Amino acid sequence: SSRVLWTLAVTQFIVGDAGVRAIAQQPKLFVAVILILIFAEALGLYGLIVALILGGKGSQGLDPTKCPQIAL
Repeated sequence: SSRVLWTLAVTQFIVGDAGVRAIAQQPKLFVAVILILIFAEALGLYGLIVALILGGKGSQGLDPTKCPQIAL
């Protein structure tokens, strides 16, 4: 899940930086940039939720006698 958060942060930084530069040149792009940032954040949160769900199911239902690699 940390990889998802890192990717989300870098993506938001890149899109936000490009958006601020575009708004400085053409202020009418403000709404479009805000919408792009909102959708990027929604995709990132979806990825985080999926990562947490899949990460939580990592060792459930595995029998350590059949798979000794997971035995602690």
